[in-house]
Amino acid sequence: MWRRPARLEGGPAGAHRCKASGPVPWVGARTVKTALAVTAAMWITHELIGEDYSPFAGIAAVVAVQPTWQDSRQVTWVQIAASVLGAAWGIGAAALIGYHPLWVGVNVLLIFALGRALGLEKVAALSVTVTLLTMGQPDTADYALHRLAGTALGIGAGTLINVMLWRPSGFHTAEGDPVPPARGGPG
Repeated sequence: MWRRPARLEGGPAGAHRCKASGPVPWVGARTVKTALAVTAAMWITHELIGEDYSPFAGIAAVVAVQPTWQDSRQVTWVQIAASVLGAAWGIGAAALIGYHPLWVGVNVLLIFALGRALGLEKVAALSVTVTLLTMGQPDTADYALHRLAGTALGIGAGTLINVMLWRPSGFHTAEGDPVPPARGGPG
């Protein structure tokens, strides 16, 4: 059975204080940044591409807001690579063999096998998702293009907000010196 610790972060016994350092005491900066990034990404995508693709932008924004700059950069590249590979594979597979459950299953097997052989397991899982979504569309190329644009807008919004508001830890200049935190927020 879970028990509450007798003392949390220097407060009196039974106090419910948390370490979150965002604008609201019980909500952390990363949570606020994620909410802002999702809102911005979905709004921009809705206006530029259409509402059908705005959820992909929101998902990409959630993934782009990470606690460290290195984590943000890594997951962003995985997201970009997986989306491009999955969209290309989906377009090619749909054009060559069509959309049939048996062939979809074969494609899933091939993508995972290729990802494992190349040491890209993280890329393979998202690539399969994008491939399945792309293959199931009547106009695969149009869908893939809009899906990639939505993902790019989400990554852009997430990364921009993550860096501009309360910079993530591990943010360094080209020379390797730490960048001081942005004014108005925690470091």
